[in-house]
Amino acid sequence: MSAASDIHRDNIVLGSGELFVDLLDASGKTTGERYLGDAVGATITAVSERVTVFSGSGPVAAKMVDKVRSLSHSIGITLHDMSAENLALFAGAPEPTEIADAAAAVTDETLTVKPGHWYQLGVGADSPTGVAAIAAAGVVVADEAGGTPTTTYDATDDYVVDAAAGRLYIVPGGAIGSGDTVFVDYTPAAATRRQVRAGAAREVRAAIRYIEDTRTGRGRNVYAPLCSVSAGGEMALMSRDSEQRIQLSCEAILPDDGRAALYIDGAAA
Repeated sequence: MSAASDIHRDNIVLGSGELFVDLLDASGKTTGERYLGDAVGATITAVSERVTVFSGSGPVAAKMVDKVRSLSHSIGITLHDMSAENLALFAGAPEPTEIADAAAAVTDETLTVKPGHWYQLGVGADSPTGVAAIAAAGVVVADEAGGTPTTTYDATDDYVVDAAAGRLYIVPGGAIGSGDTVFVDYTPAAATRRQVRAGAAREVRAAIRYIEDTRTGRGRNVYAPLCSVSAGGEMALMSRDSEQRIQLSCEAILPDDGRAALYIDGAAA
């Protein structure tokens, strides 16, 4: 051992901690930090680009200039917590919308159907995904709207209702033919749910904070005051190999108010 290694004490860190996101409003102001929940991991990636110039004279080119022209940092986050808020970050969507289905009877919902196919009830311009569930009792499927229909179809031979999902199945070989129009009476189950709506062009800007909770070594807290947050990879809907995970990529941006793009902060002694 050298004198240097005898004097120096290495700081070996097995990192663990908690991650927080602080969504910025339209004016760029913080709105409060939200804990992101259980995370599989978090990383900082530094990417630099260099300009290199070699001499043009002589049989062997000599390096004349080598300078860093750009440097950027990003924080990668992988989450276990499949909350609606985290899914909104993954989808680049606004915060989740509260959807409430009222238990108000629906009469003569019109469907043009084919045997062997499923139909989501309650679909409309204001409710593209339909109702979440319906009451199992009181479902009527008929061939005419209002009054007394000529034919009321049989709930086993002609159609099947999945009340828990709010769906209607047309049984092949039953009295309902391909291209027929049916009229459905039902009552949605009173329920609320949170819905993430993605697709509109929107950049999510937020501050990201990592608070170290190290069991080994003395770790560092990390704070990026301005990040562009986007999906960082795929999310498995179905897998026998692993649970669902959300991957986020947070690109650190240099604020225009004199703050740094990234702070790696020592924890209080």
